[in-house]
Amino acid sequence: MEPLRSRKITTLHSNYTHEQTEQQLEKKKKRRGLYRRLTLIALIALGISYCIGSMLHTQAEAAQEKIKEKIELEKKYASLKEQEKDHRAEIVKLNDDEYVAKLARNEYFLSEEGEIIFKLQNE
Repeated sequence: MEPLRSRKITTLHSNYTHEQTEQQLEKKKKRRGLYRRLTLIALIALGISYCIGSMLHTQAEAAQEKIKEKIELEKKYASLKEQEKDHRAEIVKLNDDEYVAKLARNEYFLSEEGEIIFKLQNE
């Protein structure tokens, strides 16, 4: 028996072999086109998902900023409510003549008739 390498193989040139070769080439072209389309679709999907992710991230940051701002404004509102309560109490007191007289004597060193005011040095 002869070794395989020394044998000569001849190819048949018939319509059948020619058609089979063309079919194989067509399959390769279709497969290559399929891979290209799948790659393109994957890249488009990746780009869209990146855009959506970045929008969600931006919106989440904006929401966090709004929440912080809301908390700060609520604190400021509570402080202003407290100040309003104090001011309303002061208005009620200022409508009382005795309170106004006492305030004038303490703050502006005014006196009633016959009173003498002595200013002492604070230590």
